[in-house]
Amino acid sequence: MNYGISQLSIVPMRSETSDKSEMINQILFGEHFKILEERKKWSRIRLAHDSYEGWICNKQLLKISEEDYQQLDKDISTLTTDILDIITKEKHQPIVIGSILPFYKSGHANINNEMYKFNGLTTPGYVKK
Repeated sequence: MNYGISQLSIVPMRSETSDKSEMINQILFGEHFKILEERKKWSRIRLAHDSYEGWICNKQLLKISEEDYQQLDKDISTLTTDILDIITKEKHQPIVIGSILPFYKSGHANINNEMYKFNGLTTPGYVKK
């Protein structure tokens, strides 16, 4: 099984493998998921926090290790609370309210050993039951 995370502000989740297909959900920055099926252009995924399934374009996913996936599942997530905010790696990137800051500590989120600086307001997120 492969695992992934969104490093983009918003990723559309589709009902079928087509850019014209209905958008059934949106994946926010920092949301992690299982990759259930991989095709040339599309992957079928299952979101970790609510088990919602759909298709995303392979250009819009970043694979993570099973260990990172499991740890993110255990951790209490840190969520952004401003309607629109900025996270910075090499460049500024807008993110929306409710984005997750993976492995957040001392103003930095971490995805695949890449540090993202965040100076905005946060709140503890949900705990999976």
